Amino acid sequence: MNNTMKKILTVALLAAAFVFAALYSKSKPQADTELPKKPVEVTLQQAKDSKEINKSLEFASLVVGDQESKIIARTSGTATFSPYNVGSFVSAGALVAKIDDSGNNLQAGGNAFRSSQVQQSELSKDEARKAMDQAKKYYKNLKDAYDRQEDDSSLAKTVSKAQVDSAKKQMQIAEIQFDSANVSLQGTLDDHLATSPISGYVTSILVSVGDYVSAGQEIATISQTKNIKFQFFVSDDQLSSVSKGKEITVSNNSGDSETAVIRNISPSADAETKRFLVEAFPKDANKSSFASGTVASVSLGISESVSDAADFILPLSVITVGQNESYVFVADGNHAKKAVVQVIRVSGEFAEVKGNIPADSSIIMNGSKLVKDGEEVAVKQ
Repeated sequence: MNNTMKKILTVALLAAAFVFAALYSKSKPQADTELPKKPVEVTLQQAKDSKEINKSLEFASLVVGDQESKIIARTSGTATFSPYNVGSFVSAGALVAKIDDSGNNLQAGGNAFRSSQVQQSELSKDEARKAMDQAKKYYKNLKDAYDRQEDDSSLAKTVSKAQVDSAKKQMQIAEIQFDSANVSLQGTLDDHLATSPISGYVTSILVSVGDYVSAGQEIATISQTKNIKFQFFVSDDQLSSVSKGKEITVSNNSGDSETAVIRNISPSADAETKRFLVEAFPKDANKSSFASGTVASVSLGISESVSDAADFILPLSVITVGQNESYVFVADGNHAKKAVVQVIRVSGEFAEVKGNIPADSSIIMNGSKLVKDGEEVAVKQ
């Protein structure tokens, strides 16, 4: 190949390379142009408005009759009679349950009880009655004999006044012993007969015929359901938020709600739950739509203020807690600025903090976790 051909080939190759490079540069995507970062949208709250919070506490409440009686077994034995069901009306003094023994006594005693305790009391009463009858008869015979002696001087003086007085005392003692035996029997019967002290409706029955019952066991609950109250429990740290006369909102699953007023607060905590019983009554009892025995939700509005005028109360979601420091962000113009704070106390979802934050500062609320110190922010309108 001569020099002329070599030159032509070299020029052609260079031209082809130039064309390819030009085409490649046009087809290659351009580097993305970095767009400026948009300001983070935030909401603000004035520091001077962060001295107090209003929040609502929710509690589960039991709706019970204003006048309610729990019937407790006073003796142990087997339930042999239980005539009522839940919802039944019971008159004051009505028999709710009969508790007998299932022991060795196959025959019922005079009061239709197989209980050895009852039958022993019956026997004691019978013996006391016999002793009283004998003492009365003996006294009467002596008294009659003494009176005849006094009326007829011809009769021998076989009975003295002292004997008559002694027989009278023995008769009086026998009468007292009979009365005591009778009271003892009645008490034993009462222990085995569980009666209702009030008129009302049965809201719970915990014993059926044939069940064994222990002394102290709850048998049933009788409630006067026309007058109701709401019972709920609060913890020790919530106790300061409730007070007599405070109004609360009560609602149920059906969407019904009404206002109730707190009237009773237990002075001591429950031994097991360590919580305090609170009772509230409908503000208008005649219009209450709640039924005894149901469950309701109590909403209690409370207000908390700072313990120091220089402090602030903020949601925990606004505060960033680190190993070395805790801080919030305030708006400095249109930029976020970190403000170091000290957490004083935590109450639910809020915390009281102390920090060098002027009262006219604007604390970043929503969006506080999305910004960095010095970053531009935009306030939501």
